[in-house]
Amino acid sequence: MTVKLLLVKSENGLETRQDYDGLSSANPAFTGALTGGSAALTGDVDAGGEIKSDALVGTGARPLVALADGTIDDQDAAMFRGTIGAESAIPDGTDLQYLDGWKAWRDFATSVRSVVLTGLSAASSTAVAATDTVLQAIGKLQAQVSLRLTTSNPNFTGNLLQDGDQRITPSGGGRFTDLSLTTLAAGSDLPVASDAAGVIRNKTAGEFRTIIGAAASAGVTDGSDAASGVVGQYYEAFLPEASMVYAVNGSPVAVLSLSLPAGDWLVEGRATAHITGAMNGNKVVSGLNTSIAIPTDGTEVYGGLQVFSATNGFQTMTGSKRFSLTATTTVYLVARIDFGAGTPALFGCMSARRMR
Repeated sequence: MTVKLLLVKSENGLETRQDYDGLSSANPAFTGALTGGSAALTGDVDAGGEIKSDALVGTGARPLVALADGTIDDQDAAMFRGTIGAESAIPDGTDLQYLDGWKAWRDFATSVRSVVLTGLSAASSTAVAATDTVLQAIGKLQAQVSLRLTTSNPNFTGNLLQDGDQRITPSGGGRFTDLSLTTLAAGSDLPVASDAAGVIRNKTAGEFRTIIGAAASAGVTDGSDAASGVVGQYYEAFLPEASMVYAVNGSPVAVLSLSLPAGDWLVEGRATAHITGAMNGNKVVSGLNTSIAIPTDGTEVYGGLQVFSATNGFQTMTGSKRFSLTATTTVYLVARIDFGAGTPALFGCMSARRMR
């Protein structure tokens, strides 16, 4: 028997083309060698005269392999086509995959980002220009946002402009603690919205004044005090008789004092003279001043003193006096006793309320 085995290269790899003569029995064995190669082939021919190529065995530096479809193929070509050494299944949960080389599956979006965004820099916050690359434009925008707004303490460093029906909604307690950059002019709108009750929005400056004025004139019913710097803020001081200060004949004495911050204040005081001896025909004078001296502007109050016993007393009503202060200032309740005998003393009270 003579078997002619021809290996032909095609688009599918190496295929067998066989020709033979003298076959007279089923499944005769055959052997052969590839001319110019190192692979040795063995196989059978079936009863129909067809070579059973799946029984072929190839050996050598670049062996041939028998495939299930009845063809002989180069091993490396078979691996490339996936007929042997195929890639593992694509794992679940990842989209847009592609094959990188022969063995590595990659996520398309991740690989694109790693290439496209490489070199992104937020060092420059200048305006985006038409000549900028995409990366440069993205970097500038990121820098501008980072300069304007931080994550831990959101704060706009420049003027904040609002148009139309836009809203500013504070987080946390629902209140604005710093409006130093906000100036309300007549007829201007300041749209403000908050989840907190009592916050007004879409009101002009004039409407704000009306609403705030109505709220201020309504007063309070909870027994609270006006806050520091607010109209109605109140100070008072008392000196009881048990702690009275002794007078020096003809010299002014500070009975009490109040340290008042800048503002427009209305101050009142009352000084009481404690008499310990005969002081017939003498006098007591008191007043409010920013120094320990009896004022001479007409606000001082004089009282004639006629004492009939050592236990008599005399009170002078200093009335009220306005103090318009530009800085923290001490205001004194001052009194002076002119006497001839005894050891008179002074006690009293004073108060101040912020008017503006």
